[in-house]
Amino acid sequence: MTTDLRALLHRAADLAATYREALPGDTPVHPGAKLPDLVAALGGQLPQQPTDPAEVIELLADAAGPALVGTEGPRFLGFVMGGSLDAALAADVLTSGWGQVAFNAVTSPAAAAVEQVAGGWVLDLLGLPAGATVGFTT
Repeated sequence: MTTDLRALLHRAADLAATYREALPGDTPVHPGAKLPDLVAALGGQLPQQPTDPAEVIELLADAAGPALVGTEGPRFLGFVMGGSLDAALAADVLTSGWGQVAFNAVTSPAAAAVEQVAGGWVLDLLGLPAGATVGFTT
């Protein structure tokens, strides 16, 4: 099975953008969908053959869409958790595509450099000594 990767990623980005653009409007913050309905829509028998990736993306969007909590919207006041800004969302897509193992500078020099720079910025923002240790968790 061949996949048109570019078309697949464009479709996923389009679905994500459509969702995010609707958030400031009348979209309810908490979905009306029930967990058993979502499980039924996503579940079923384990496929015996590979499924076309485009079909997987459409199935996921159709089934999960009605069950998404609007945590990125301006009316979500539920928990203290970070939302993803548009730049962070796009960077997440890019880093997922790169598929780096961000363990250390040997497995991904790029990730190590980004972590070092971001750590320095955090220290600066918090007024901490430049030599303080910073660690990021996943």
